[in-house]
Amino acid sequence: MGASGENCELISVGINEGISEQKLCDGDLLKEIYDDVGPKVVTVHGARTSGTGFFVENGDKVITNAHVAISESLSISTGDGKTYPAFVQKYDDTNDLALLTIVGIEPDQKRAIKLADKEDLSKQFFSVGHPSLGDLTISPGRS
Repeated sequence: MGASGENCELISVGINEGISEQKLCDGDLLKEIYDDVGPKVVTVHGARTSGTGFFVENGDKVITNAHVAISESLSISTGDGKTYPAFVQKYDDTNDLALLTIVGIEPDQKRAIKLADKEDLSKQFFSVGHPSLGDLTISPGRS
């Protein structure tokens, strides 16, 4: 809690190619984004590589990079510490994207990230993920 009773926490924030812990409190834009999007971001584990992904559709599918999904054995680790097996449903090598289906997770549409409409792409954006499999980090986007 902050000095005035506000809810604050230390969050990893990426700025200018570096990551630092910053105290963010309720009402801060970055904390609102972190609280909303953080639980929707996962770590994807393959046999040789790992990366970040995010829930889409009914919260039982994940989008990640195709180069992360090149593995016979895939699993998804969620923010609450649970791990689920997954398999590739669609693969797009040209755009380096893969759609994974998670085995054994209950669908939950509230878990899925709402993708931006094309007209929203000129607005401010943020990247949320697990760089080098570290803590969940939020970074302002660069256009």
